[in-house]
Amino acid sequence: LSIGLQLVNPAGSAAWSQTAPPVLGSYPTTFWQTGEVVRDPHPLALGGLPRGRYRLLLTVYEGAGALPVTDRGRTVPSGAVEIDSVVIP
Repeated sequence: LSIGLQLVNPAGSAAWSQTAPPVLGSYPTTFWQTGEVVRDPHPLALGGLPRGRYRLLLTVYEGAGALPVTDRGRTVPSGAVEIDSVVIP
């Protein structure tokens, strides 16, 4: 299982992306408990990006494929869920 983060620019293209196992592989999902909150920091590389509002998307992968996820009660087949936005002034 891997977590993919993608910063998407206002035109809809990826400006930055990173994929890594949860907690850099130090805490596998097989150890997770139902309802547990797992903190998994991923520093963003924002240097040199043009001004604008960027969308931060999260995708969960198993192998090479994205897993469907549920976002606010709605299934997202692509697995990409917008979790925040970033404004570069």
